[in-house]
Amino acid sequence: MIRDILKYTILGGLLYGGHYFLNALYPERALGENMIKSHVLLFLLFVQSHFIGDLLHRKFDILIGQIFMGFSVFKMILLGLYIFFLKKTGINPISNSFILTFMGSYFIYLSMDVYLTLKSPALKD
Repeated sequence: MIRDILKYTILGGLLYGGHYFLNALYPERALGENMIKSHVLLFLLFVQSHFIGDLLHRKFDILIGQIFMGFSVFKMILLGLYIFFLKKTGINPISNSFILTFMGSYFIYLSMDVYLTLKSPALKD
C-alpha cells in the first residue's frame, strides 16, 4: 500500500512539474490559476479511491474489479462536475486547452490506477 501511494506521489510530482513548465511557456494553454487546485484534487481523489478500494476489498467480499469500476465512474462524474463548476462560476475563465490538459492528467492517473489494480495481490486471491 505504501509503495502504491509512493507511485502516485511520484506520478503527481512529474505531472505537476510538466504542467508547471507548460504553464510558464504557454500560460494561455495550460491549467493556469487552477493548476494547484486541479493537481491536488486529482492526486487526492486517486489516492483516496485506491485506499478505500483496498479497505473495501479486505473488509467485505467484493471483487477488486467491481470496486475499481465503481470508483472510476464516481471519479469521472466528480471531475466532470468540477469542470462544470469552474466554467459556470467564471471567476477564472478556463479554455479548451485547460480541459484537454486536465483530462490528459486524469487519464495518466487512470492508467496508473489500472496498472496498480492489475498488480494487486487481491487478484491473486
